[in-house]
Amino acid sequence: METTSISASSKSNRAIVAAIEAGYYADTLGNIYRPNGDVQIQCKRSGYYCFNTNKTITGHRIRLWSHRFLAAHFFGTEVLLHACVRHLDGNRSIIASKI
Repeated sequence: METTSISASSKSNRAIVAAIEAGYYADTLGNIYRPNGDVQIQCKRSGYYCFNTNKTITGHRIRLWSHRFLAAHFFGTEVLLHACVRHLDGNRSIIASKI
């Protein structure tokens, strides 16, 4: 299977990379933090946790799926080159159960 560079991938993947580069980070419990250290508020959409970036990252607000951000944060942005990030336990709402 051929992969493309992250710069040529989806807007969401580019925003995840931009968020990491801007200083967003996570702890092993799955909490996501803004660059200033404040906890990033997460919402739940379709059973998945997500959060909105600060508009300065991408020029406007964009919703990021928390599980994809966490995978990129802990395992490196190369995971974004693959089609999916799996929930090994099948539970969409437990975002850090396998970290």
